[in-house]
Amino acid sequence: MNFSAIIGFAICVSVLVLSVMQSQGARAILLNEHAILIVIGGTMASTFICFPIQRVFTLTLVAIRKLVGLRKFDYQEIINEVIGIADTLQRDPNALRSMASGIKDHFLKEGIELLAGGVTEDQLTEIMGTRIETFKRQHTAEANMFRTIGRFPPAFGLLGTTLGMITLLNQLGGADAQKLVGPSMAIGLVATLYGIGLTNFLFIPIAENLTLASSEDLAARKMILEGLRMIKRKVHPILVEEMMKSYLMPQARSALKSKGKLT
Repeated sequence: MNFSAIIGFAICVSVLVLSVMQSQGARAILLNEHAILIVIGGTMASTFICFPIQRVFTLTLVAIRKLVGLRKFDYQEIINEVIGIADTLQRDPNALRSMASGIKDHFLKEGIELLAGGVTEDQLTEIMGTRIETFKRQHTAEANMFRTIGRFPPAFGLLGTTLGMITLLNQLGGADAQKLVGPSMAIGLVATLYGIGLTNFLFIPIAENLTLASSEDLAARKMILEGLRMIKRKVHPILVEEMMKSYLMPQARSALKSKGKLT
């Protein structure tokens, strides 16, 4: 479970709610329905023009799963699983075909199935490398979608503010025009507030979180591919372990050692 993201969103909601509650005199203005309609409605309209509706909903669900940590790579488990396979094959070279069914990681399972099918190392590298690039392209598209959506709210916020200013200027020639300046400007600026808040509290953080998740995913898959290649070459499990850990930073390698699970 990714408690960091959950805590971050909880703080975000708390800040917004408390800000509105503390602004007693401006509470009605801050909850202006016209500003909400322009920013949220305009953002949704532009999003659906840029991306198919089904894709938006699908990637949103994917993003939520990643944000709460339902799909998280455990480097410890990956390395141990690959080492276990390498160690078993050192003792029984014919055990490869029976291993695939018990492997948890789907990407590793696909690689073992290819090895059991008799592919060469070059063929393995080409096939699995292409699949890695496919995942990378998909993950990049997910993050870029939220970055693109994040550009819309400030623009529609400015649009709402502009409409508010137009309304204000239109009223300046009437009676008691001076009394209307303050409230009208406040209402107009609320749309900009919503636009900036929606982008910086929601869309940009989600995009950055997905980018980080993509980087971790890419590192894990490259580790797995390197392990598979060394298994194909029948390299000793200790060397397989050290090579796979080379994809991690020194602090991460130390953390793995401290758990005492690696040989």
